[in-house]
Amino acid sequence: MNKQLRGGKITASCRRGTENVLSFADPADISLKKNSRMEKSARVGLGYIMGIDLPRLAAPLFEVRGLTLTYGENDDAVIFGAKKAGDKVSRYGGWEAEGAWKPNSPAQYTLAGHSLGHWLSAAASFYCAFKNESDIFLTAESLGGFDAAAAGAEKGGRVIQPRDIYGKIEYVINKLDELQSTEIPEGCTSVVHKEYIGGCDETPFLKCFDGDDDWLGGYWVPWYNIHKLFRGLLDVYDCAGRELALKAYKVLKKLADWAAGGTEKLTDMQMRKVLDTEYGGMNEVFARMYEITGEEKYERAARRFTHDAVIDPVAAGNVSSLAGKHANTQIPKFIGAALLYECDGGKYREYAAACENFWNNVNLERCYAIGGNSLNEHFQPDGTEELGAKTCESCNTYNMMCLTEHLFLWKQKPVYMDWYERALYNHILGQQEPQTGAKMYFVSMEQGTHRIYEQKYNSWWCCTGTGMENPSRYTRTVYFTDNNDLYVNLYLPCRYTWKEKALVFDTETEYPYGESVKITVSGGSNTVNLRLRVPSWVRNSGRKMTASVNGERRAVSDGGEYVALRGIKAGDVIELVIPMAVSVYKSRDNKKIAYEYGPLVLAARLGGEVKGELEYIWEERNTLCRQTAYPSLKTSDGKGNETAGDPASYPVMKDEKALLFTLPADKNTLGEDVTLVPFSDIPHGYHNIYFDTDAVTDGRDVRLSEIITDVVDPDGQQSELGHGMMQSTGAETEYRRSSVQGSDEHGQYRFAYGIGGFFKYDMLIDKSAAENYLMIRYFDTDSAVSVSDGGGQKTFNVRFKIFAADTEIAEVEIGDGEGVFADKAFEIPREIVEAVTETDRSTGHSIIEIKLAPCGDNAATVPYRRLYMLSAPPEI
Repeated sequence: MNKQLRGGKITASCRRGTENVLSFADPADISLKKNSRMEKSARVGLGYIMGIDLPRLAAPLFEVRGLTLTYGENDDAVIFGAKKAGDKVSRYGGWEAEGAWKPNSPAQYTLAGHSLGHWLSAAASFYCAFKNESDIFLTAESLGGFDAAAAGAEKGGRVIQPRDIYGKIEYVINKLDELQSTEIPEGCTSVVHKEYIGGCDETPFLKCFDGDDDWLGGYWVPWYNIHKLFRGLLDVYDCAGRELALKAYKVLKKLADWAAGGTEKLTDMQMRKVLDTEYGGMNEVFARMYEITGEEKYERAARRFTHDAVIDPVAAGNVSSLAGKHANTQIPKFIGAALLYECDGGKYREYAAACENFWNNVNLERCYAIGGNSLNEHFQPDGTEELGAKTCESCNTYNMMCLTEHLFLWKQKPVYMDWYERALYNHILGQQEPQTGAKMYFVSMEQGTHRIYEQKYNSWWCCTGTGMENPSRYTRTVYFTDNNDLYVNLYLPCRYTWKEKALVFDTETEYPYGESVKITVSGGSNTVNLRLRVPSWVRNSGRKMTASVNGERRAVSDGGEYVALRGIKAGDVIELVIPMAVSVYKSRDNKKIAYEYGPLVLAARLGGEVKGELEYIWEERNTLCRQTAYPSLKTSDGKGNETAGDPASYPVMKDEKALLFTLPADKNTLGEDVTLVPFSDIPHGYHNIYFDTDAVTDGRDVRLSEIITDVVDPDGQQSELGHGMMQSTGAETEYRRSSVQGSDEHGQYRFAYGIGGFFKYDMLIDKSAAENYLMIRYFDTDSAVSVSDGGGQKTFNVRFKIFAADTEIAEVEIGDGEGVFADKAFEIPREIVEAVTETDRSTGHSIIEIKLAPCGDNAATVPYRRLYMLSAPPEI
């Protein structure tokens, strides 16, 4: 496999012998039809990135060097009158700010600079997608900020040209070049090498290069952070034209040499320790640099950044090893491994098996109905499909789509594009608020819940970054060429110009809101073959897909394959009918179902207004989903006798064009007609995707959601870091002063054991509430824990104390249970709550320290599964 530089545009391709070249069609040659769903969504996404005050995203890279960035006369903020030339630029907040979530928190939690890298990737892809367009209208709502004000309410927005996107990319590249060309100011200790251009200190990297075991030194994920800038520069190199490609390459080469040179001197053991911390797709970056330059140092760096401890078991078929791992830490590792295989299929053959096994397991065994994966950012235990507020992290789906592109290059399996389509329509298209472009971090699969968006231009989460990129990538996989064959993977209303064949393909369709697709061919005299994807879900309709050319039926299919139409030429009209019907998706634990119609997941539209502070949040840690009453399905008379029939037959079509269905009152437990619509068509209000069968909810989960002030999940990641977690640590050979985080068949947990053992969090508490409770969720057979010190096992009985603001409020002992999850709640005395003085900046709630500690040398805390702070007594 190889990739070739074509005027600054890289086309992914795979060579067979010396003749055939397989590649996805260049998005620059594909134009979405005006005002189609995808085109409108893409323009909203473009408005989002064009409304960003770029100097504010670039500011951290200057600040870290002790430099001040000021506005220039050509900056939008000055042009639109929000700032004056010479004014100091201040960085954005959220994850671009110094602290993680509360005032004066340490700088090590910063991910400053990551959003600038994502912006470059998004802007380069948007430029590629729109560079052949003109007069691109962006709505005032999508632009936001001073740009929206300048657009004027009476105009409703403003018109831009592709050169406007290009100009903004050029601004950023020039600023990065300026930094690398400027000597480090005297007295600056946070940056040593001018080639380094990150938004946080160079300090952790320098310690990493020195082989320091404690190289992180409290910093969050430095390599993950800098990877976004690497990736952004590569995307500019690939997509923004030759002139900008050369400018980006100049910056990229210096940064790559800095990173490769720094890590090259590390021993293998030292490098393995580096890989224990999330590092994004650094192996992919170096594999790409190796492709571009042919310099072997980059291949060595790519190989060393490939985490064999994770990849080798999966290559051998041990996919259970993924359970409990942080999902989006792992996915980019396999993307990098895929690219290494494409660089040298002989040397890295085992990486292909690893990637295929990984994809099959994650997308066929670990994902939810909408195509997303992970609970609390982690892969669940095998065979489970637990619902929750923090399911389907959007970054994961973005990266799984990237991996899918690689695998499709190798083998054109329809299952790859079946999943890709599911993820695109049900997760990615709905991850963006349809008017403002605000992004979602998680897409909750909780029952009777709602969407949660960022506070636009305030949050800057990781999923804000990939969310900026998603709308620019809608056409990446629509067409795929193999010499004289054109694969049609997605049925989007668009025009594709196949330049090599001098043919134009115009697709007209309402798909997936309609079954008909019409493709009209025009252009030159070449003759080609079409390979049309027949989705596997077609077989659920009981009908066959049909394909006709100029009115003559040429192919029929039950689904799950590509059908070939040979000898297609200019003047031909291809008409497809892709039959759809309601079908049932069954959860892996066989406890719930979801409804599908063709590629679309249907959801119950439950209505209701979600309070603004719940629907738009600043801090990811405040992801708290409220719930409303939701329906279950009736399939029996309550005595074990099936009376209602097959649940797939329940929904009744009411509006074929809008895909509006009714779930009749006698088929659900709410006792009233419930409306079902495509999930992506419910941007606001309450909804429900997963349905229980014959389970009349007692409403406890709904009532609990109404009194939750804060939640901590033992994830070892954002939830715990965002709550300022501190824990005891000790030598691995000592049974003391230790805190353990892990996962088992019941999910994630944390416990502390031995003398001096503890863990604690800063949790939100509602001072205005009459009562406040800490509730601990645990598995009731966890009455003891067993710990290994390398020389044997020791058992610790669960007996621990709970402290609120350094005051003991309870001593707890857990006995034997029945093998179920259980909750215990403990009231926090009013006088302790009143004495709390620190306030959370985003919610206005107070902050209280909660600590759990064992009662002595032979004791341990309960391995908790979740901590809740509640503003009223819970029902237990």
